[in-house]
Amino acid sequence: MHERSKVLEAEFFLKLMQERSASAEDFRHSLSAFLSAARSTLQYALEEARARGRQTWYENAMRASPVLGFFKGKRDINVHVKPLVLMQQTTLTEMAHVNISESLLIKIEREDGTTETREVANAPRLVTQHSSSRVEVQYLFGDWLGTEDVLALSQKYIAEVRSFVEAGVNAGYISG
Repeated sequence: MHERSKVLEAEFFLKLMQERSASAEDFRHSLSAFLSAARSTLQYALEEARARGRQTWYENAMRASPVLGFFKGKRDINVHVKPLVLMQQTTLTEMAHVNISESLLIKIEREDGTTETREVANAPRLVTQHSSSRVEVQYLFGDWLGTEDVLALSQKYIAEVRSFVEAGVNAGYISG
């Protein structure tokens, strides 16, 4: 009955996860809220499908998706056991651009003992440096067998939840 509203709520917290990934604490709080909102979507669907005699549809859809089942377990642990522990991978990229002109130093020594030095340059002797750095933080579920990080997997999850709701509405099993 309120599934679409909860999908929007979960998407809101997913956006916060993306925006606040630099802070591990903010990320974990946003993930916790995301897990609860997305799971509520499915719990609402279960109750509505059960009331309409369509619980088997719900159970089959949950069993068919490794992602739906994985996130159900993560939410249950986070709410009933302990806060989730994530692996954090931080990558620091430093880039420095240095432009150095080429030059040639010519030293001429004559027989009479005099020397002459000439510098031939293709460009002015100028050293210019530009540097930039980028920090990228990724969070990982240690027990997920795929290659996705938490953000990518959460995007996949909410897409499946959204599809699940739309399929249930189209079939008349839930109202959405």
